[in-house]
Amino acid sequence: FHELKRLSSHPFAVIRIVIATMVLDEPSRVFILLSTALVHLMTPGLAFFYGGMVNRNSVLTVMLQSYSSMAVISILWFFVGFSLCYGQDGDVIGNPLTFAGLQGVNGHTNLLVNGRLIEDISGLTFCIYQLTFAVITPAIITGAFLDRLRYKIPFVIIWFFLVYCPVAHMTWGGGWLQQLGAGDYAGGTVVHITSGFSGLASPLVLGKRLNQPAEEIAHNVPFVGLGTALLWFGWFGFNGGSSLTINGSSASAAYMNSQLASASAATCWILADIYGRGRPSLVGACIGAIVGLVVITPSAGYVQPWAAVVMGPIVVPVCYSVCHLRRRYFSKHFDDALDVWGCHGMGGFVGCILVGVLSDPAECNPGAASGISTPDWCSSPNTISRSWAQVGKQSIAAVGVAAWSFIATALILKLLSALMVIRIPKGGHVDEYELGELAYSTAGGISSGDEDSQWSEEGASTPVQNS
Repeated sequence: FHELKRLSSHPFAVIRIVIATMVLDEPSRVFILLSTALVHLMTPGLAFFYGGMVNRNSVLTVMLQSYSSMAVISILWFFVGFSLCYGQDGDVIGNPLTFAGLQGVNGHTNLLVNGRLIEDISGLTFCIYQLTFAVITPAIITGAFLDRLRYKIPFVIIWFFLVYCPVAHMTWGGGWLQQLGAGDYAGGTVVHITSGFSGLASPLVLGKRLNQPAEEIAHNVPFVGLGTALLWFGWFGFNGGSSLTINGSSASAAYMNSQLASASAATCWILADIYGRGRPSLVGACIGAIVGLVVITPSAGYVQPWAAVVMGPIVVPVCYSVCHLRRRYFSKHFDDALDVWGCHGMGGFVGCILVGVLSDPAECNPGAASGISTPDWCSSPNTISRSWAQVGKQSIAAVGVAAWSFIATALILKLLSALMVIRIPKGGHVDEYELGELAYSTAGGISSGDEDSQWSEEGASTPVQNS
């Protein structure tokens, strides 16, 4: 007792006592590292999903944007990104010097994030896992400004600093949304609302595609199916790994809920296609599966399996209607090419609100300090429970993040357009213009049907001759 009393008078006593309690759980570390690999695979999966959905003349450009995000964001994460998301101080953004260059982050000790100890796993394990979320988020946006925004790394860099890092810090890094009590289990707010509502701003600022095909048809449906398989597979790490431990019930709940929500939404989308267009489609089933995974993300570890099944009939009418109404009535003014806002933005928004509606009841959340035991069936005891107050907190988070993502993205695009040429000019082959490469070519060098590939911009590249 006297030794504790002596230590407590020291200014670093709290830190010393916290460090003394740090314990690594090897099964949890292995689980999170495997989850990291699963989430990392999602970005190539997104590249195939988008690559199959777009026109054959744009497939390489849209895929490159996903792979570029993997490279650029990883470097930014090393220097200051991790600090801005999880560094000390600040209700909106973290201190960029806290973990700059990953100083103080290693594979042997736990990490303390604004007074919260990341239990069971090392700081380096936590860091690499969170990096995979940062990587895929800006890649999602690219489907909204397809065939308009030139390959511009500055957009990704500025967007990462102005949108992703503040929202991640506010939601997960000890910022004001976390202090408010808004729940986001695996990224419905941080990933899907940010990317989705940035996808809403992009086509409104950039305008309609100059190279828009007469009919929106996926050029490679098997690519769409492959991309969906990779995304669905990786999403188990995305949602399940967000428990940050293999112990307890939340990881298992997140796995089951992810499967059920995706299956429920895919079924509902198939039925909607049968009703709306007279027959089902593989592309529609894939979109429905992704929408289901989006809507369950913010509550994957907070809800019961029945709630995951219910989310399909709730979210599909919203996303399906938004996507089809946009195409039918607003496509000339709002050209969201791959319905990023309709699927990710609205799906994430609905999912965020549903955290307050469908999470476990109050008996699962008496408070860890209360000493009251919780029922065995609770998904994630003493975290989030449904209530009108929680609905209010979720609404504040959803509206606030959506508004900031929209405004910041619009400002970034306006700024870049004032400094450089960011629009792709009218012409035949976007991949040829941007990359000097063709996805499909004949022996003569030009893909079938694209022999007359000319650009309206002076000095544009001539057709590429592939051997």
